[in-house]
Amino acid sequence: MDSIPEEVLLDNTAQTGRPAYHPAMMLKILLFAYSRKVFSGRKIELMLEENLPMMVLAEYQKISYHTINNFRSSDHANQLIKKSSFTSLTY
Repeated sequence: MDSIPEEVLLDNTAQTGRPAYHPAMMLKILLFAYSRKVFSGRKIELMLEENLPMMVLAEYQKISYHTINNFRSSDHANQLIKKSSFTSLTY
């Protein structure tokens, strides 16, 4: 995550309205949940309430499953995943 330039992370964020959650934080949350085989937005939200490492990644913010699902289905999130080094991992 830290290898992705800040201008790429904030490329598609809105300049008006309520401030968005930082895309790097959202991506970290998703990748951590996926690494624990948790894919449901509601279960990820529950992890944010119960799992200390997940709370730290989210900077102790309450993030709803709706926000999580909106982020992961966005084109911006897909572009970030493609630009990250995680796409070169093999299993």
